[in-house]
Amino acid sequence: MADRSAPSCHLRLEWVYGYRGHQCRNNLYYTAAKEIVYFVAGVGVVYSPREHRQKFYLGHQDDIISLALHPERVLVATGQVGKEPYICVWDSYTVQTVSVLKDVHTHGIACLAFDLDGQRLVSVGLDSKNTVCVWDWRKGKLLSMAPGHTDRIFDISWDLYQPNKLVSCGVKHIKFWSLCGNSLTPKRGVFGKTGDLQTILCLACARDEVTYSGALNGDIYVWKGINLVRTIQGAHAAGIFSMNACEEGFATGGRDGCVRLWDLNFKPITVIDLRETDQGYKGLSVRSVCWRGDHILVGTQDSEIFEIVVHERNKPFLIMQGHCEGELWALAVHPTKPLAMTGSDDRSVRIWSLIDHALIARCNMEEPIRCAAVSTDGIHLALGMKDGSFTVLRVRDMTEVVHIKDRKEAIHELKYSPDGNFLAVGSNDSSVDIYGVLQRYKKVGECIGSLSFITHMDWSSDSKYLQTNDGNGKRLFYRMPSGKEVTNKEELKGIQWASWTCVSGLEVNGIWPKYSDINDINSVDANFIGQVMVTADDYGIVKLFRYPCLRKGAKFKKYLGHSAHVTNVRWSHDHQWVVSIGGADHSVFQWKFVPDRKLKDSLHIAPQESLVDSNSDESDSDQSDVPELDSEIEQETQITYRRQVYKEDLPQLKEQCKEKRKSAASKRRERAPGNSIRLHFVHGYRGYDCRSNLFYTQTGEIVYHVAAVGVVYNRQQNTQRFYLGHDDDILCLAIHPLKDYVATGQVGRDSSIHIWDTETIKPLSVLKGYHQYGVCAVDFSADGKRLASVGIDDNHTIVLWDWKKGEKLSAVRGSKDKIFVVKINPYLPDKLITVGIKHMKFWRRAGLLLEDNPSIRAISLGHGHILVGTKNGEILEVDKSGPITLLVQGHMEGEVWGLATHPHLPICATVSDDKTLRIWDLSPSHCMLAVRKLKKGGRCCCFSPDGKALAVGLNDGSFLIVNADTLEDLVSFQHRKDVISEIRFSPGAGKYLAVASCDNFVDIYNVMSSKRVGICKGASSYITHMDWDIRGKLLQVNTGAKEQLFFEAPRGKKQTIPSLEVEKIGWASWTSVLGSCCEGIWPIIGEVTDVTASCLTSDSKVLATGDDFGFVKLFRYPAKGKFGKFKRYVAHSTHVTNVRWTYDDSLLVTVGGADTSLMLWTYEMEGHRDSRQCDSEESDLDSEEDGGYDSDVTRENEINYTIKALSTNIRPMFGIKPHLQQKEPTLDERPPVSRALPQPEKLQTNNVGKKKRPIEDLILELVFGYRGKDCRNNVHYLNDGADVIYHTASVGILYNVATGSQSFYQEHNDDILCLTVNQHPKFTNIVATGQVGDSADMSATAPSIHVWDAMNKQTLSVLRCYHSKGVCSVSFSATGKLLLSVGLDPEHTITIWKWQEGAKIASRAGHNQRIFVAEFRPDSDTQFVSVGVKHVRFWTLAGRALLSKKGLLSSIEDARMQTMLSVAFGANNLTFTGTISGDVCVWKDHVLIRIVAKAHNGPVFTMYTTLRDGLIVTGGKERPSKEGGAVKLWDQELKRCRAFRLETGQLTDCVRSVCRGKGKILVGTRNAEIIEVGEKNAACNILINGHMDGPIWGLATHPSRDFFLSAAEDGTVRLWDIAEKKMLNKVSLGHAARTVCYSPEGDMVAIGMKNGEFIILLVTSLKIWGKKRDRRSAIQDIRFSPDSRYLAVGSSENAVDFYDLTLGPTLNRVSYCKDIPSFVIQMDFSADSSYLQVSTGSYKRQVYEVPSGKQLVDQAVIDRITWATWTSVLGDEVIGIWSRHAEKADVNCACVSHSGINLVTGDDFGMVKLFDFPCPEKFAKHKRFLGHSAHLTNIRFTSGDRYVVSAGGDDCRCVSLPLVSQGPAVRGDSAEQCKAQLQRLHLFD
Repeated sequence: MADRSAPSCHLRLEWVYGYRGHQCRNNLYYTAAKEIVYFVAGVGVVYSPREHRQKFYLGHQDDIISLALHPERVLVATGQVGKEPYICVWDSYTVQTVSVLKDVHTHGIACLAFDLDGQRLVSVGLDSKNTVCVWDWRKGKLLSMAPGHTDRIFDISWDLYQPNKLVSCGVKHIKFWSLCGNSLTPKRGVFGKTGDLQTILCLACARDEVTYSGALNGDIYVWKGINLVRTIQGAHAAGIFSMNACEEGFATGGRDGCVRLWDLNFKPITVIDLRETDQGYKGLSVRSVCWRGDHILVGTQDSEIFEIVVHERNKPFLIMQGHCEGELWALAVHPTKPLAMTGSDDRSVRIWSLIDHALIARCNMEEPIRCAAVSTDGIHLALGMKDGSFTVLRVRDMTEVVHIKDRKEAIHELKYSPDGNFLAVGSNDSSVDIYGVLQRYKKVGECIGSLSFITHMDWSSDSKYLQTNDGNGKRLFYRMPSGKEVTNKEELKGIQWASWTCVSGLEVNGIWPKYSDINDINSVDANFIGQVMVTADDYGIVKLFRYPCLRKGAKFKKYLGHSAHVTNVRWSHDHQWVVSIGGADHSVFQWKFVPDRKLKDSLHIAPQESLVDSNSDESDSDQSDVPELDSEIEQETQITYRRQVYKEDLPQLKEQCKEKRKSAASKRRERAPGNSIRLHFVHGYRGYDCRSNLFYTQTGEIVYHVAAVGVVYNRQQNTQRFYLGHDDDILCLAIHPLKDYVATGQVGRDSSIHIWDTETIKPLSVLKGYHQYGVCAVDFSADGKRLASVGIDDNHTIVLWDWKKGEKLSAVRGSKDKIFVVKINPYLPDKLITVGIKHMKFWRRAGLLLEDNPSIRAISLGHGHILVGTKNGEILEVDKSGPITLLVQGHMEGEVWGLATHPHLPICATVSDDKTLRIWDLSPSHCMLAVRKLKKGGRCCCFSPDGKALAVGLNDGSFLIVNADTLEDLVSFQHRKDVISEIRFSPGAGKYLAVASCDNFVDIYNVMSSKRVGICKGASSYITHMDWDIRGKLLQVNTGAKEQLFFEAPRGKKQTIPSLEVEKIGWASWTSVLGSCCEGIWPIIGEVTDVTASCLTSDSKVLATGDDFGFVKLFRYPAKGKFGKFKRYVAHSTHVTNVRWTYDDSLLVTVGGADTSLMLWTYEMEGHRDSRQCDSEESDLDSEEDGGYDSDVTRENEINYTIKALSTNIRPMFGIKPHLQQKEPTLDERPPVSRALPQPEKLQTNNVGKKKRPIEDLILELVFGYRGKDCRNNVHYLNDGADVIYHTASVGILYNVATGSQSFYQEHNDDILCLTVNQHPKFTNIVATGQVGDSADMSATAPSIHVWDAMNKQTLSVLRCYHSKGVCSVSFSATGKLLLSVGLDPEHTITIWKWQEGAKIASRAGHNQRIFVAEFRPDSDTQFVSVGVKHVRFWTLAGRALLSKKGLLSSIEDARMQTMLSVAFGANNLTFTGTISGDVCVWKDHVLIRIVAKAHNGPVFTMYTTLRDGLIVTGGKERPSKEGGAVKLWDQELKRCRAFRLETGQLTDCVRSVCRGKGKILVGTRNAEIIEVGEKNAACNILINGHMDGPIWGLATHPSRDFFLSAAEDGTVRLWDIAEKKMLNKVSLGHAARTVCYSPEGDMVAIGMKNGEFIILLVTSLKIWGKKRDRRSAIQDIRFSPDSRYLAVGSSENAVDFYDLTLGPTLNRVSYCKDIPSFVIQMDFSADSSYLQVSTGSYKRQVYEVPSGKQLVDQAVIDRITWATWTSVLGDEVIGIWSRHAEKADVNCACVSHSGINLVTGDDFGMVKLFDFPCPEKFAKHKRFLGHSAHLTNIRFTSGDRYVVSAGGDDCRCVSLPLVSQGPAVRGDSAEQCKAQLQRLHLFD
């Protein structure tokens, strides 16, 4: 029986013994139907205890390890392991899949949880980051993901009492997550002193932010918010594995075998100790509990499930058992009863009843069991052990008969002989021992023939022979009982085998795949009667084959369920069941055998038993009913659509070629030609490999496609309109049921589907992201809302889309073979049909049909006609009454190369590889005039100068000349073997004909005499192009080796002509692509692509070219210099093979190679351009002329934003950090009770009268400064101008204009770069801000956008984005629902968000250079404009895709693309962009229509469109003058304006942001000022001041008042008043200032400069009292001594100079300190003015005497000094301020309060920290406050410790923090917020 087909019977899973308790928790629940759901191996099990019945969910293909129950308790979610694991959500009642979530996790899914209403599902992966994902599981959509933790997460749960909050726990952590927008933000739980930091295993959430969690030591930890508030100690004796909440309370289960019940307040109710019950045993461990009503389910580590009824809690009911952990290998079936015996590495042997589905006996052995056998009479059970011994038990009572050990290695197989006399025992010692059963198992023989371990054995029916298999795959035979090997073939022939369990042998050849030699089949068992056998393999598959199956690669039926290897499989004694056992999953599966005849009855069985058929398509079966293959279909399935280079690759290729172009950029390039072409008509229809792609539209037009063009053809007017949105071959087309929209799919690396309107030819939606290589079929659903598409990737993926939203609904693999058609079933819109079909023949003759019965590719009905598309590229219309008209024709499959235009008529000829020559009419009738079949395909053709003859070159080396009207032969020749590549008549009378071939020759024939008169030799490669000069005497030839050669006619003598002369020669035609005149036509990526054709207009002005990318380009001729500028047009898909102008230049004709289409383009002169947009794209390269220069723009473009988390130190420090230095013990290590004087105070305290109170907290009160230096459009009015919103550093600030008070949004964890306000009335006061961030890994430090309410500072949404580096622009759409963001990443990605849902709708690379601003049109949700470095683009959001058009400059003389900085909008689709030169460009749609020259003298940085009246405000960089101002208010068309001057006193005003409210204009400047300008009176009111350029290094507080001074690199010192919240005064010094200090009385100020000079001012008059410059490098710190006598000046030159102020303003140096190891950072005087402590850049602190400058080294003296101030970051007293994570970053500044008990510090991470002083312990506890960007430079307490003032490095601002001395911590949560943000910095010690 050589039948290789699959057997017709099948198996059905009937029962699974076991439960997965190992390595899993919380995986056992009651469903709503009171059934029990759990899992084992790869199967989800629903068990009904009432009916004792199991249902199975078989949707996974590997081990399930996690399970969650939906709150309604019907749906279940399960997660599996694997390389690409997925989550299934399924119905526990029908066991059918509801949803599959995949493509995100790797390794496995560790935990799952549904939220309260069951809409969302959270999952945790097993990957290294333990990724946490939140899903909208019904849609299969990922809502949010974030890295979970660095270590394993064990449990996750939604907080069921607060929305959008989750809790996760695991190894040594617990995290509290909040979901906002698309971002998950964690806060780590604070263990504090309440409990030890330890691993948390399970958790449950309760009301009022309380969370209960079970810990590894058996305690229960109770959390409130994120703090640990109490512990319940000893709840369990060991780890708590499971916690389950129900209405009555909580149940917990632990490793100690106890289950405890608790009430809702976690007071204990009762304990159930399972170890003490009847069924209990030592070591029982609970892994899962579920409490419902009065029933409790318990799952244990050893695969048991108990059910406990509460009132009989000491009698748990055991409802499921299985083997414990350890491999399961032993399986035997009873010879006469329905019993199965299994033995495992858990040392137990168990007997299962196959009828009752229950365990009936169990016995524990001493050793792990590896195999089992039952004697023929059913009395004895033999077990083979892992240690080489075997034991025989009586089945009846499991008592031992014998125990024998003859071998050292494991016994892997043993079998009783059929007559019951012998037992054969096979071991891993490669031998089989034979024992006599009746002689009390005495050894009677031994078989030694194998060289490897014994794997399988079978006895013959007469018990005389034994066959064995071993590990080498050898099959050997022995005579019994002696054990002698049998080798005689004859003797073996007649043996009947009693059983067949061997895996090698003729009868089981078919179980092995055809060409493999692997041994992964573990077990076989044959059913001789049913002629079937089952196999078990390493992949978890049980297969059913016919028996015997002799030929390799037989068909089978396969059954999944086991996860890892299936170790053994056996038929039951009556062949009713198959029992299989899993190794690693140690489960026992019982399958019901359904023979063929029963198949019909059993079709109404439960739904999960849908038959999984085998890999039936993979082996070529030998049946005879294989249909004949149709050659056409065979050809079509072979077509490949792969490209070497896809159009998507062009940008990268251009980037790679940038170096080449830099070298070429020195020469001035020609500009692009002024004239342009427009696609006018296309001949051809894609029929040769596409079908069902031809339809009538609503209006009766015909829509189809060819090449990369969608064509809408109006047959009454014979005109065509084109959809040109595709950039490569369109392969399929479908029409919407309403016949107004069309979907087309194309070829591409990430191919797209466009849905477009046939009337307006506008795209409605673009779908991409799921199909590789191309889309070959599309179809709309009956309601038109959905679209199905099929890809041409290897699996032919099928995707179902909601096309309007652009969302993928689902995706599935199709089949290996090509799918031709996809259809959505109109009655069941969820069902799809896909087919690959044969064609029908069509027999009517009509017009110029090429075949009598072409094969039909598309049929469409409508408008009383039948429309038919054929494979030959024709479209016919069949009237119902019979007549047929031919509407469209084109070449058939095969490349089209030959093209010639007639010398004086509008006709052209084409010749193609399809063996036809065709003549086309180019005039309005657009039809094919004649066609003629050729004996061979052709590559070239040419009309004679009089147009009467036509020469055609063929592919076999022959050519013919035919009559141009009748196409009859005149003459033909054959002198060559290879393809004729070009053929040309000489000009004038056409006396000669030049014929070029791929044999590298050009033959010249005399046309009159029909003789060959010359041969041109000397080309080293095939000839590609050929042109005559006007006299007919000279030939120019191009070859494939890129040679340009010249030959004299008619003899063909080779000439060398210098390139200058070539240009002077008058050429009759120019089709050459080489030479200096057309050097510029070769693109940058010339290696990848070839220019295949060119043609010059007759006025020699414009050269048209075609290339391998399918681009048609126009260049100005001559195109000298490399990389000329051009206009580019896309319509052909692959290479353009030829281009020709018609005789009068009115049309350009192009032919495509593989797309077989002929396209006509009308030529439009520069003058009469219709207002229609031209579809050209400008050149590849941005113009070399730079877009203009401005220092501010350059700075903004090149700035590198520092990211706090990666911050490095701002000072060039070196040496060992203080907390890492070894401390030397002091000299005398003081005795415990010192007789010495009591230690003096460390610090002189000034407010002696008051009680000292420690400072509890700091609250942000004031921020001076605004970020205007490198950000724009970031100041806005709110509430009709009552409030102003802006940002600085990482704080969003709301400033009340009337009171001057500020309130802050502080949720950002790094610098804010952009800000916008939602203008829609529904979203008042909604603000979006974008920040910098590092990589885009979606963790807490990724760049993000926060959307928040400006009034109550509530965060509404956080959008983490993939814009690496940061977000530089944000904008809301007209309805306020969409948000647009632009990144700083290298591609400058543009993303559109639905911000309320946190969903990313669309994203696309914006431009290769910096984009400064992108803004939505104020009236649109789909149109927006982006501007940047030499770029302006007009974008449309179509579905989920972004389509863009470059701005076209062409219509205005000498307009060049400048760097654009700002954008505003007007009515009727007008757009205004401000440029770097001060002009404003006005655009209509995407075409430039005029320029407002010099709107400002400098760059126009900002523009604002007022929505209520359309007026536009512009702001720029300008010197104030009488008529001009840096701010201007314009009318709606930007025709008239009013200028406003800002009275700031600056030389040039530079405006960075403008906004217009009622009668006021708000201006933000580069100098960090915010100014309000009145429109009526032009009065300026400065609201906010700040330093322009950072860092602010100097900071000094007044000795008695709440004033402070700041000094910065911008050369100013400013005086600020905290109470009045404003700047009082400003002194410009002309040099950058570094440090500043008040004298003790507050009457003088000393300022140290960056150039080494210092100045002393009198405070009252601000006059200079004295100045001096003794040093050349920066002064780092300057200090008055407390007695006002000395001034100490510390500099970068490692020195401190002392000046005696009593000697007057001459300022002579009295002495200086020597031996300072590095530059000075901070200095402090002692209270008595006699010592100075100096901190230096080498992390050393030294003390000097004043004024001698001698170093003080006696530590005892130093310890007794009382200091007047303490600002040092070094010293033992402050060692605790250095954090563990300061490898790269430093603590920069510190200040001790006047009371002497608190210390504040500032560091490179931008944090202010509050410590107790002194803090000599390392890593001291502290509170921390964020808000600055990176690098704090200085920090000070004001007098009386009322405020702390901190200065930021780069964020140029001063922050004042009032101090709260006691009582509640007002910003109590702030320290915790920081904890969440700074997880990366684990600063919690």
